[in-house]
Amino acid sequence: MTRTLARLAVVLALTAVPAAAAADDAASAALARRFYVAFNDRDFEAFNQFIAADFVDHSARPDGGPGVAIVWAEMEALVAEIPNVRLTIELLLVSGDYVTVVLSARGMTGGAMPADQRLINFQTIDVWLIRDGMLAEIWHSERPM
Repeated sequence: MTRTLARLAVVLALTAVPAAAAADDAASAALARRFYVAFNDRDFEAFNQFIAADFVDHSARPDGGPGVAIVWAEMEALVAEIPNVRLTIELLLVSGDYVTVVLSARGMTGGAMPADQRLINFQTIDVWLIRDGMLAEIWHSERPM
């Protein structure tokens, strides 16, 4: 019995996540979640609190440029096209300085007449780079569902 407990202790020691790393992972996950909460609340001004001033969107249009302004513009354009779009986190994984988020998005396109509106469903995968406690870079991919 003692030998079994000793082996178990060794296994636990080798596989334990240091408390600092677990805290960093939790902070990174919370930071990414803040982005989606702010988006769903349409609180784009909050982006200034957690998106780095030199933010880079690796999936943006070439004329987009760096910074919070491009994120704000892209999110406003999405809401203009799909006014009631909601993003739902399906999976969130943290690995070091990177947070990967799988999302589902759903909403109705805008239009003056109900016949002009249609349901939009798509899935996105965002990979965020966290630097100095801020969202610093993103790689974004989406596909229809």
